Amino acid sequence: MIRLPLPVLAFLVVVCRWYCVVERVCAQSRFDRLYPHAIRLGVPGTIHVEGEIEQWPVEVWTDRADLQVEPALEKGQLTVRCTSDALPGIAWVWLRAGEVTSRLLPLLIINAPVMAEDEAHDGTLAREGVPLPAAMVGKLQHSGEVDVFDIKVAQPGALRVRVFGHRVLQSPMDAVLQLCDAQGHVLCQNDDTWGLDPEIIVNVKEPGRYQIRLFAFPETPNSTIGFAGGADFAYCLMVEENPYVEYFLPLIAPSAAADIGTLMAIDPRGRRVATGRLVAPTAVSPPVAVDPAQPWAWQWLVTPPTLGRGLGTQPISVAVENEVENTVFTNLPQAVCGILSEEGEVDRFRMLAQKGMRYQAVVESSRWGLPTDPQVRIVTVDGQSIADADDISRQSRDASVEFSSDEDQELQIEVRDAIGHGGPQHAYALVIAEARPDFELQLDASSLVVVAGGQGKVKLRITRLHGFSESIALTPIGLPSGVTMEPTEVVAEKGATQDVELVFTAVDEVKPFAGWVRLRGKGVGGERKESAAAEVGETSPRSRAVGASTVSNDEDGQTVDAFRTLADGVRAAYVPLRPEVRLDGMWLVVLPQQ
Repeated sequence: MIRLPLPVLAFLVVVCRWYCVVERVCAQSRFDRLYPHAIRLGVPGTIHVEGEIEQWPVEVWTDRADLQVEPALEKGQLTVRCTSDALPGIAWVWLRAGEVTSRLLPLLIINAPVMAEDEAHDGTLAREGVPLPAAMVGKLQHSGEVDVFDIKVAQPGALRVRVFGHRVLQSPMDAVLQLCDAQGHVLCQNDDTWGLDPEIIVNVKEPGRYQIRLFAFPETPNSTIGFAGGADFAYCLMVEENPYVEYFLPLIAPSAAADIGTLMAIDPRGRRVATGRLVAPTAVSPPVAVDPAQPWAWQWLVTPPTLGRGLGTQPISVAVENEVENTVFTNLPQAVCGILSEEGEVDRFRMLAQKGMRYQAVVESSRWGLPTDPQVRIVTVDGQSIADADDISRQSRDASVEFSSDEDQELQIEVRDAIGHGGPQHAYALVIAEARPDFELQLDASSLVVVAGGQGKVKLRITRLHGFSESIALTPIGLPSGVTMEPTEVVAEKGATQDVELVFTAVDEVKPFAGWVRLRGKGVGGERKESAAAEVGETSPRSRAVGASTVSNDEDGQTVDAFRTLADGVRAAYVPLRPEVRLDGMWLVVLPQQ
């Protein structure tokens, strides 16, 4: 028997442990995206998880109850099935393998044939053109790449080509879209319509074969001269003849779904053509307006807690402009959605202001990708200007203004486009409310992994609005037994924003856990009678989907849901993925000691 000196044995033990740790770290998975990132409604299929897949199967969670996503036997593949009552729109998928979690991965659900770019370029489809309606999914993989698709237009009339890339799929690209004839001559071109995503609506006089070209520049301009590309330059190209729905009004959802009134579909000419259907919010997505009969007629409806700043904690009524033409608003907050249909158009709304009360008016359009550059002006009935505002910041062209009145009187709120533009797509949402002290909480991560006996840290940003100066008590709800969070109270500091590091600590004996944890913020002290409280909940990643969870408010026992609040000052911690998406918390994964 060979006997090794004790120092040598100790050295070998250290080396072996180091090797095991390195091997475990190097073998971790990485989930980048789903591909194809769109499926056809009602057709079971298989999608791939792109990235570094070391562990399989994985845990899968999706926010929609009408969609089932499960790991297939083959590594890196997921099977997808829609229920019979599924609707077009978007689903968010979350994956976990051990300590590794994905971000929320988007998956489009489309009521039309869906094909990958290589399918559209193969055989008969390449020779005769893709029949419409259709959705083509692909990626601009390399710098300088231009993707070309041949389509088959069956009859004269309107043709719409829309790109989903930057806004929904989170692709870091600024796409450019061209429609060409069969010989490749450019008939029309578009850059930015819905944010950075282009759209072409053109009247086609002759049926036959046409070409669609797609290329892109980087989301953030740089010194490179040429088209950009990359593995994350993913897109979904949607093409249809005689489009019926462009968007829905109202653009936002009221405090209660029953108060939505008539949900109207607006066609590309700005005409009200049909009514839509309201779909309830999920754990990570706001309510959705949808027309199930159309290929992809759906739209996020912003919920009051995410519209404006300091406006979302009070019950809110929502109307469309023609419904309140002669109304004087006396009960606030009030939301009105409208369209600046003509160039130079000014929409006017009336309110009764109380002496000494401070108000806020917010006009938004860009969060829906609409082209309106709103300007808001507050005037008396005899035309005297009290306040006006244009862009909120250099990064936002939406408008927000605070104002007050030195007497009880009727005021007018004027909404116009800052440079006088107008048209069918120049829609907006106006919210008028009292400017009450309030606060916002925002986490900088969508997931956190904590190992038993260890800690995990995440940053929380607190934004104080309208002079809110109280301390804020923080309560995580949904935490498993054996996990604690510090600090639980934050004292106000100078300045409107305050960054706090939250530390989650797990005891040695904690049980494995994976779930949705939300944060509750509550004003402490001061003269406020109504405390801030954010509803919270928990969802297992194995569950197929959830709607908004409910809990009881500590003050009066009243049950409210996770996407609306009835107490003043309520703010939920959330992580913005895009302006349309709101997360009320984060995924917490607790693992046993290795």
